[in-house]
Amino acid sequence: MTQGETIMDIQKRFTHIINHLKDLEKIFEEEEVNVKVLKSLNRRWQHTVTIITESKNLAQMRSVELFGKLREYEMNMTRMAKEEQKVKRVKGLALKLENYSSEEEESNDKDKSEQEEMNLMVRKF
Repeated sequence: MTQGETIMDIQKRFTHIINHLKDLEKIFEEEEVNVKVLKSLNRRWQHTVTIITESKNLAQMRSVELFGKLREYEMNMTRMAKEEQKVKRVKGLALKLENYSSEEEESNDKDKSEQEEMNLMVRKF
């Protein structure tokens, strides 16, 4: 498995190789095919490989079913990674609160009223 390669890519490549080997009259049992698929996965898949090998009988499982389980896991991991990115993108918003004392408000009101009176006087003049 190479970097950035999906399970679908692996399945296509693996199926292509198996089909060519069948043309050369090399027959593989399901268990052998499944073990080869699981061994080809990288470390990121190791816990999934362990779970599948311990819980399922690889001799009875078809390779299509195996790839389906791997694809399901891959889709879940992709979905979780996207959700984590969304959470990281959300940034907090901080509001700044300014406190004015009543004296400042009164002086501001006085300044405003004086300014308004001055404006009226200028208009009248």
